[in-house]
Amino acid sequence: MTPTRGLSPGLAFGLLLAGLVGLGLLASGWQSAGSTPTATPTGPPPGRSAREAPVAVPSDAAPVSTGGTAEVTLEDVREGVTLPDGPFVLEAGEDELGQAVADGLEQSGTRITDLEISLGESGTMMFAGRLADQNLPIAGVIDLRVVDGRLDPEVTEATLGGVALPGFARGYVDDLVGEATSFGDILADQGVVLDQISTGDGRLSVTGRSG
Repeated sequence: MTPTRGLSPGLAFGLLLAGLVGLGLLASGWQSAGSTPTATPTGPPPGRSAREAPVAVPSDAAPVSTGGTAEVTLEDVREGVTLPDGPFVLEAGEDELGQAVADGLEQSGTRITDLEISLGESGTMMFAGRLADQNLPIAGVIDLRVVDGRLDPEVTEATLGGVALPGFARGYVDDLVGEATSFGDILADQGVVLDQISTGDGRLSVTGRSG
């Protein structure tokens, strides 16, 4: 019987090295297949949907312009927003006017409570309230007119406690009228020229030109 020859030392070392390399490649491939690559996020930050985007809010928004005419609110005027050059229209309702007058009177210390402002036809504004110091009802009518491009209000009727307004109460009415028509003074300070003022259906409408 022929004896079996053993592997030469060089060949045995080569086979061992090849086996180790194969095991290493196999382990590397298994690790790559089992792991999930990390992707860099490209979407919106947490808490913000994909459709949301930061909106820049102007600090001094200009009045909205429709057909070349700027639409101005009473709040715009009272806050001193500069009107763009060209024609404009200012509109306000009875509730808005009443709240603006009440706020102005409170700031000036004039104590007229339960104040109501109503608008008649042909530029008339009626007011009614109660003079707190005397606990008496006060009422009156203001005629709103435009004279030489400026608002020129005139009190055509005023009563206190149902009788003609006494002299000591005229200051209260003057304060009330001043607050009710303060938008006219503010516009005049901006150099605005008024064209027309009208009232009806509980609304005040003022047209004019700026610039």
